[in-house]
Amino acid sequence: MNSELKKYAFKTDISSVYQIFWVTYDILNISPNTDLDFNTQGAVTIMSITNTNLSYSGILLIFNKNNIEYENVLNKSREIG
Repeated sequence: MNSELKKYAFKTDISSVYQIFWVTYDILNISPNTDLDFNTQGAVTIMSITNTNLSYSGILLIFNKNNIEYENVLNKSREIG
């Protein structure tokens, strides 16, 4: 069985622990093995999402649900198995 793992990076306006908590909760609730990394640089937070089976549109729905402004920086996938 082959599956596809994806890697994304977004430039976001995430600025609080509250936002990080809810975005993390929503992503891990759907895809528990996902790796997340938040790198805050002033008013911008770079959010990396790796080893996930979430679709790009699924992530955008989570951002919209949590009122997160974003800009796509990286979107790539690889097959495993």
